[in-house]
Amino acid sequence: MRKYFVLSVFYLFAFISMSYSQETKKVYNTIVFEKNMPHSVLNSNSPQKDLKIEIFGDKNFKENFSSTISKNSLVISCIPDQKNLQTLNLSLSPETNFDNLKLLLIECGTEYVSIEDTIIPIKNWYEFNNDQIRKLWELNFTITNIEAKRKWVMQNPAQFEKAKQNGWWDDNTKLLNEAINNKKVYLRQILK
Repeated sequence: MRKYFVLSVFYLFAFISMSYSQETKKVYNTIVFEKNMPHSVLNSNSPQKDLKIEIFGDKNFKENFSSTISKNSLVISCIPDQKNLQTLNLSLSPETNFDNLKLLLIECGTEYVSIEDTIIPIKNWYEFNNDQIRKLWELNFTITNIEAKRKWVMQNPAQFEKAKQNGWWDDNTKLLNEAINNKKVYLRQILK
C-alpha cells in the first residue's frame, strides 16, 4: 500500500513539473489522498473521521494550509506527520460529508486532488457512491494481495528462482498488470 502511495507521489511530482509554466511560474496546489480515501471515511458513521493527506504546491499554500483548515468548525485537529511534514493527519467532525470537505479544501486554495493515483481538478471531483467505493476497495485489495505474494517470493531467493523457472513469476506479473489495468479502466469510467 505504501508503494502505491509513493508511486502516486512520483506521478504527482511529474504532474507538477509538467504543469510548471516558465512564464507564470505556476505550481498547482494539490492534495493527495491515500487509497480508498476519503470517500470510505466520509461515508462511515464513526465519531471522528480521520484522513491522512499530503500537500503539494507553492510555498504560501503549504505554509498556510494547516492554519486555514484548522479554523473551520468541522476540523477537530490538523497535525503534521512527524516523519514527513508534507503529510497532515486530519480529524474531522462526524457530520463532515463530501461536500463539506470539498468546500473546505477549495477555501484553503486546493486546485487539484489525487484520488486513487489519478489527479483531477477539484472542481471536477465528485462523491463516489457506495458501489463505486466497494469496487475500488476490491480492486485495491486484489492488487495488494498480488503484491504481497510477489514480495514474499522475492524475499526468499530459492522461491524466487523456482518461481522464475516454472513460469509463476511471468504469470503473476501478467496478473498484476491486468489488475492494475482493470483499476485504471474502472477509474476512467467513473471519473468521466
